[in-house]
Amino acid sequence: MADSMGHQSRWIYQSGSSPRTIDSSSKRVALSSDTFRKGSSIFFNSGLRGTRGRNVVQSRFGPNSYAGVWTLEPSYQFLYDFMPLILGGGSNGSYTLAETLAAFDFMRDETATVFRYNDVVIDSAVFRGSPGGPLMLQLGLVGLSQSSAETFPSGTALATSAENEPVMVSDLTITMQSATRYIEDFELGIYHNVRQPLRNSRDPRANNAGMRVITFNTSTPFSSSEMSALYNQAKDGAAATLAFVSTTSNNYSAQFNLRRMQVPSEDPIVAGPDEILLPLSGFINGQGTNLELTASVNLTA
Repeated sequence: MADSMGHQSRWIYQSGSSPRTIDSSSKRVALSSDTFRKGSSIFFNSGLRGTRGRNVVQSRFGPNSYAGVWTLEPSYQFLYDFMPLILGGGSNGSYTLAETLAAFDFMRDETATVFRYNDVVIDSAVFRGSPGGPLMLQLGLVGLSQSSAETFPSGTALATSAENEPVMVSDLTITMQSATRYIEDFELGIYHNVRQPLRNSRDPRANNAGMRVITFNTSTPFSSSEMSALYNQAKDGAAATLAFVSTTSNNYSAQFNLRRMQVPSEDPIVAGPDEILLPLSGFINGQGTNLELTASVNLTA
């Protein structure tokens, strides 16, 4: 029998209200890697038995955890589908942050067996990009239960239309302090800090969203323009936008509207003979009744 190979793995998910049925109408996703798994432990009591050794009678199974990270190069279609799960609210291309998080179930076919994970929420979403490359996304996930020996739905296939092509960093236009900027590597992180109480159970009983933190890190070329506009910014910062538009794929687009980017001053350094860059590392926060960010995704050609 052939060994199980990662390149043969498949994923399918279903969102909506529980209980969720994963079938041929559910959606496939393509991932670069997936570390989500059930973790368990064994508890040993501290009773002294007149010996240095331990005996199996001193043990019980401890609590379980269900957590891991999806890593992928998202498409505009993936962002359209997953943005309500990432932010918590919105639909049909317009998305907002919410006080609670929407859950989903997914199956992972590893050839030797099919695992199913239930009541999964996105604890963190980190968007990263480097010049010349694709947009990268890491989703930190937590769930409530697992089963194995499931049946992967037949008749399901990955979509192949243009909106499923990867989002590229070259699609990005970023606006900070009311002007378009060129940037180097960037990272937008959304952290929900989910708490999972065990109570009197071996499995977590709920996904409770904690205090939300949103961060943004990048660096820009350092010239007199950046010195006057981006260095030593006011405490409350300013609005910013990250707009991705694929001119080679029917003008599909995705945009993050950041209400206030608060960036404490940090001096650029001279690391060698190459270009000097101005580091910008801060937080995305709300202002007045406006939350930290909104997002939109357009799949209309």
